[in-house]
Amino acid sequence: MAERARAPSVGVWLGIDYGNARIGVAVATLPVAIATPLTTLAAQPEGRFWDAFDAFVAEWQPKGFVVGWPPAPATGDPHPMHPAITAFANTLTARYAKPIYWVDESLTSAHAEQLLRETGKRRWQARKARLDAVAAALILQTFCDGHATVHPSGALAHAYGTPYDTATP
Repeated sequence: MAERARAPSVGVWLGIDYGNARIGVAVATLPVAIATPLTTLAAQPEGRFWDAFDAFVAEWQPKGFVVGWPPAPATGDPHPMHPAITAFANTLTARYAKPIYWVDESLTSAHAEQLLRETGKRRWQARKARLDAVAAALILQTFCDGHATVHPSGALAHAYGTPYDTATP
């Protein structure tokens, strides 16, 4: 069963907004706790993505990862992205053996879109390159603010049910 968790007091964390086409990456150092967008990486080809992500992990030496989790639809069925995000998180665990925290990513992309528009990026093409990184920063900021869910060891292997009951404020 998932449990609510506060972010650890010290360390670097990488936030991730996972998508099939693009993956946003952000960073925050606690206790300062201000998330900053780093980049948006192409999800494919997968090998190139992991090479780039390995470089971020080597550079930042994170304590763990914070991954956005879309809530299930009102029907109670899993969100269509849940299997892909689960597979991604399992790969993170296998590659780096670091904790993963989940954050409800509801409306983070819409909020990121609004923030980018407010900074003067009026054209979609200008916003698209930063959108997922800003969404990752919003996800990570939620974690820094103490609204995250940690899952016990092995919970990621179970695709559905209570392990995916993400934190709600």
